[in-house]
Amino acid sequence: MIETPAFFPKLTARDNLKYYRIHNGHLLKEFTRAELDQQTKGYISVKVNNAPMAGCIIREELDTDQFEVCSQEEIRLFTFFDDPSVAIELLSANGLRVYSSNEVKVNLEDYFISVIEAA
Repeated sequence: MIETPAFFPKLTARDNLKYYRIHNGHLLKEFTRAELDQQTKGYISVKVNNAPMAGCIIREELDTDQFEVCSQEEIRLFTFFDDPSVAIELLSANGLRVYSSNEVKVNLEDYFISVIEAA
């Protein structure tokens, strides 16, 4: 039996690559390089007592939308890798309790496994 590659690029118009995730002969996902980069970039996970409020503070005070409020207690920051203390100190200064912060890296293997599990 011939194995289908995990993913392969297909050239479309003018250097624009589309990727396809195929598993057992079924197309699971189609995505661009930009979408792949977005899904696999790392982030800083910050646990706070009010993540929606933390999102408002980050947006207003640091003028960025490079974050995601995941739950009532977790916000993911997609910037601030060089110095996450900037965001953490800002949240604390605005009355939020910061319980923890953690740098999370996402690799391609984990991403593709999550695509298969979601199918």
